Amino acid sequence: MSIYQTWWSTDETQVKFGLRKGFYEGAIILVEKAIQSQSYAIKDTIYFPINFLYAHSIELYLKELIEKLSGEMQTGHDLRELWEKLIKYFKLFLESTGDNIEEVISQLKVVETESRNLGKNSIAFRYLIDKNGFYFEQSFEGDYKDLKNNMEQCYTLLEGLESFIEYRMDLLQSTFQDY
Repeated sequence: MSIYQTWWSTDETQVKFGLRKGFYEGAIILVEKAIQSQSYAIKDTIYFPINFLYAHSIELYLKELIEKLSGEMQTGHDLRELWEKLIKYFKLFLESTGDNIEEVISQLKVVETESRNLGKNSIAFRYLIDKNGFYFEQSFEGDYKDLKNNMEQCYTLLEGLESFIEYRMDLLQSTFQDY
């Protein structure tokens, strides 16, 4: 049995994916409910669960990608810190593949800046702003459609990074097998 005590798989990679995807899908379902609802009571009630689920999904994704690149399991919940670690290991990875680091990183920064998902004003990260633990804004006056779009952009960015890393790892592995 895995460390997560799941009944459906003993493969830790599948379990991590399931948890990450479950947190993300749960957040999307709730944000869609908020978009459809005319009730401020419902919108206010599900604001924090959306935050919680989405932030946990991103945290797990960042930790998975860092572990994939570094071989080290990550701890902590600071998403900005995890993002910075991921970029550090990603640069080292790019060095080993011979890719143009500055070109790839500059493209990544454009995507990060455009989506504004990893900034301290992002709804998904507000509960992690306070260095002592959880912090929530008292109200959310934003647009839930915009929030959903930002959530999807951020998740897609991480999916793209994962695909790029896996593709490059496969290329490196096949290159070494040819020798």
